[in-house]
Amino acid sequence: QMIRHNTRRQLYFIGAIASYIYFIGDAAINYAGKIPATNVKKATTLSMICPGAGQIYNGSYWKAPIVIGGLASMIYVIDWNNRGFQRFKKAHSLRADFDQNPDNYPDGVSKDEFRGRYSTTFLKNLRDSYRRNRDLSILLTAGVYVFQAVDAHVDAHLKDFDVSDNLTVDLNPLFDYQYSQINGVDPVFGFNLNLTF
Repeated sequence: QMIRHNTRRQLYFIGAIASYIYFIGDAAINYAGKIPATNVKKATTLSMICPGAGQIYNGSYWKAPIVIGGLASMIYVIDWNNRGFQRFKKAHSLRADFDQNPDNYPDGVSKDEFRGRYSTTFLKNLRDSYRRNRDLSILLTAGVYVFQAVDAHVDAHLKDFDVSDNLTVDLNPLFDYQYSQINGVDPVFGFNLNLTF
């Protein structure tokens, strides 16, 4: 019954998030306001709403699976560490209760899943390790999310960057003569910088 309840709750949550993403994405792409959204704004907004969508909008299709895979992997790592944290938190609580109140356990065995094989300190260390890893994974997930949004923003800016052959920088040695009234003609050495854009 608990599994059915959790599955139903997750499906409702996924449906709500999916509809939210659809309507916000539709508004971001098709909004015809007084100030039309530029390609940069659209790409950034899409990547903030749905990670990977900004990369698809920019035409960098190969980046989208990397973004989605990276975020999915990080979410899996968060879930893995959270489940370990909850497991050892419960085991530590039961073992600590057994250590403090041994009279409540007539059979002399702790009620935790390890049946007293591990000490309270060992279970506490495992609990803290999983919690630390979970919190670090959350920070790394936020970093991946921000990085993909910045990537979509910068990529959209660089779409208009001119990389034609007319953009050149030439640095050539310069050897010339300069006339002065005192010395007459003096040789001049240097560099000549030509910018074409």
